[in-house]
Parts: sequence; structure tokens; C-alpha cells
Amino acid sequence: MIKLSTKPFFRPPFLIASLSLLVTIIGFQWVVHTFQVFLSKERVELTRPLYMIPKTLGPYTLESIAEKLPHEIETVLGADAYITIQYKDTRETPVTTQPIRLHLAYYTGTPDMVLHRPEICYVSGGAKPAVLSDEQALLTADHFTRTEDEKPVAIARNGKEVRMPDTTIPLRVFQFVPKQHSEPATVAYFFVANDMFIASYKRIRAQVFNIAERYAYWCKVEVLPMEPMEQDRAVEVIEDFLNYALVEIYACLPDWEALHTKE
Repeated sequence: MIKLSTKPFFRPPFLIASLSLLVTIIGFQWVVHTFQVFLSKERVELTRPLYMIPKTLGPYTLESIAEKLPHEIETVLGADAYITIQYKDTRETPVTTQPIRLHLAYYTGTPDMVLHRPEICYVSGGAKPAVLSDEQALLTADHFTRTEDEKPVAIARNGKEVRMPDTTIPLRVFQFVPKQHSEPATVAYFFVANDMFIASYKRIRAQVFNIAERYAYWCKVEVLPMEPMEQDRAVEVIEDFLNYALVEIYACLPDWEALHTKE
């Protein structure tokens, strides 16, 4: 029979290393508890399902809703909820005669942080990149009023008061040539992350991984005019659409203030 010696476990180097590890573990737990450090994030459910976005957004009316993605694509997307909707401008003089596609993808909980962006996903799908701009400030203040604490507020179609983070949205604008087309198209997107408008995917990580925050969610908002047009013109069309759509999109997202009030 082989006898194992216990002497190495009682030697000073081993005891010092073990004690140091124990102190580190206890100290880490104390810091986490005392200073309210959250390394894993709690999930935040949507206020209402994305499919409850109204069929009418000002002059824009629903034209179609995309079917559920194939399982393999849905797995890659990894979203907790998503939807792709096309709207049509019904005004006598519409800003565009072609549909506008709205795509939303919602994520929550401890983040995986694989951010799906048009300049990656569209190109991997066969599109040719043309122009990727820096952030562009997009003012969407038409339907907002301000409260005493300077928070912009809008009223959704169901009568709910929706408090917004800001009236200015930083956009990322990507111009590309779709597969088997010759005319360039323009898509713009931004993220809503923990009640903040963000365009830079690098800033998303800092916002979502904030160790002082218990919760985490982020939602990609992507708008694509289906008609080929100059980039500046496309941004105008997107701005007009978001003026009507943004409050209804935000009405689906978590009520960040209420979430923290009940803590």
C-alpha cells in the first residue's frame, strides 16, 4: 500500500499560499457585498412584446412582418427577442415611395457581447461595403416635451407616458451595395443600452459591464430605406421615420426609472 505524506501540506510556503488565497477570496466577497459590485447581471424583461409596436406610426402603416428566422440563423443572432417590420409612408407626398424596414434585436442578462452590426452581417451575406460613417447626431425632438428634471417625455399611442434618455440619437450609417444590385443602399443603426442611446459598439461594453449596475439590457435599432438613394437623403428619411417610431420602440423597452425605484 502506498502511503501519502502529509508533511508538504504543513510546510510554510504551502501554508502561506493557502492563507493568501483564503484572504483573497474573503476580501473579494467583502468588496462585492460592501460596495455593491455586480459581476453578473440580472435579466430585465421587456415592458411589452416587440410585436405590439403599432401597425400605424404617424403616416407610416404596416406593410409586412418578416417570418421567424431559420433556427441556425436565430441561434447565431442569439437575441432574447427580435422582430423585422416593413412600413409604408402613406402621405400624398411621401418621403420615400418604397418601404422602410425596421429591425429590432433585444438582449438582457449577463452579456455575451457578440454585437451583430450591418457592416459585418450584411457583408457576410454577400453585400459590398461602400461607406461607413462616424456617429451622426440625429435630433428627434418633434414629439417630445421636457419634465422638471429635463427628461424628454413622449406619449405612446396607448396613452402611456414614455421617458426618453435624450432627444439626440447618435447614429452609425453604413452604405453598401446589396447582393446582385448595382445601386447602393443606406442603413442606419444605434443601440439602447441601460437607458442610454449609443452608436459605438465599443461603448456598449462599458455601459453594460458597469460593475455598479445590477441589471443589463441592450437593444439594436436598425432602419433601412428599401429605395436606393444618396446617403444624406437616406438619413433624412430615417430621421422622419424615427420621429414617429421611436416612442413606440421605447415603450417596449424596460422602464429603467421604475426598475430602480423598486429596489
